[in-house]
Amino acid sequence: MKDPSPREESPSSSFVGGELLPLLVFLVVYKLSGMLAATAAIMAVLAGKIGWRLFRGKVVEPMLWVTGGIVLILGGATLAFRDESFIKWKPTAIYWCGALALTGFQLLLKKNLLEAAMSSKVSLPGPVWRKVLVCWVAFLLGLGGLNLYVASNYSSDVWVNFKVFGTLGIFVVFVVAQSFWLRRYLVEPSEEQG
Repeated sequence: MKDPSPREESPSSSFVGGELLPLLVFLVVYKLSGMLAATAAIMAVLAGKIGWRLFRGKVVEPMLWVTGGIVLILGGATLAFRDESFIKWKPTAIYWCGALALTGFQLLLKKNLLEAAMSSKVSLPGPVWRKVLVCWVAFLLGLGGLNLYVASNYSSDVWVNFKVFGTLGIFVVFVVAQSFWLRRYLVEPSEEQG
């Protein structure tokens, strides 16, 4: 049952409760108790997030289902086999699933998911949206590959720091650089939209 007066979540509270909370829980539990405990903790947080949204009658976004599923599968393998490698593949699996979704929707359904998600806030010419899509697909593929490289060649401590701080920094740099690049293509909204 939907809440009759849904409260709009602010972007910052959504980020803290949505994206940042599982990351912080993972980091803190890892530092205190190691990778297996951190894996169990992130599995519990994501299962709790999905369960809480369902209990409150809220929509569970597709990306949360995908992330939760990947974490439960790879986290479950990590705990079952007591092998940290599985959970270290999680970021790559998520990035590559994102790249696959962006590519698949464009090729099969002729739908640019980035344009669909952001066109109400950003108006760009069609060819530029295609360039944005290609940039994001390449970025996600590259970041997934970089995660595998770090996971395979460095200690768990280095990988955790890379996962928590490195990828966040890389995302920020990518988004800021893309914002500067897109500024020259922005289209003024029409009078009727204003």
